[in-house]
Amino acid sequence: MKSSLRWSFPLAPLIAVLLSGSSYAQPSTVAKQSIYDPGRYITEMRIKEVHEAFQHLVRPEKSPMSMRDAREIVTVGTFSAMAQSCGLPWEEQIYRPFIVRYRDQRKLGEKHMELLVLMHGFQRGNVLQSLPADACTREIREFLIQNLRIRVSQ
Repeated sequence: MKSSLRWSFPLAPLIAVLLSGSSYAQPSTVAKQSIYDPGRYITEMRIKEVHEAFQHLVRPEKSPMSMRDAREIVTVGTFSAMAQSCGLPWEEQIYRPFIVRYRDQRKLGEKHMELLVLMHGFQRGNVLQSLPADACTREIREFLIQNLRIRVSQ
C-alpha cells in the first residue's frame, strides 16, 4: 500500500494506525490479529479492480468514481466485515453513513448507488469469508470499537 493516505472519511486515522504496523494487543493474539490486518484486504490491486469494474459497468457513460472513491469502497467494505464479524453495529454506524454521504453529498443517481452498494457488499462478503467464526478476540473487538468510534449499547 502506498504511504500517501488521502481518504475523505473518518476511518482514515484507524487505517493509518493499522497499516503502520503498530502492535495493539498481546502476543498471544498475534495469529488471529493477522486476519484482522486491513492490509490483507485493502490492496492496490483490489482498489484498481473495483475502479475498473465500476467503469466497465457504467459504459458508455463516464464513471463518476475516482480511484479515491474505489479505495473508500474497499476500505469501508473491509471495516464493515471486520465489525460485523465482531458482532458490532456495522450497518448503522459504518455502512449507512457511507451510503448517505455518496447519495446526498455526491448526488449519485440510482444506477450508480446500486453499483456502489454492490461493490461494498462484494468486498464485505470477501472479507467475511476470510474471517473464521472465532477470529474476533476481545482485544480486537475493543480496538475496533475504539478506533471506528462505534457506539455499543451496554
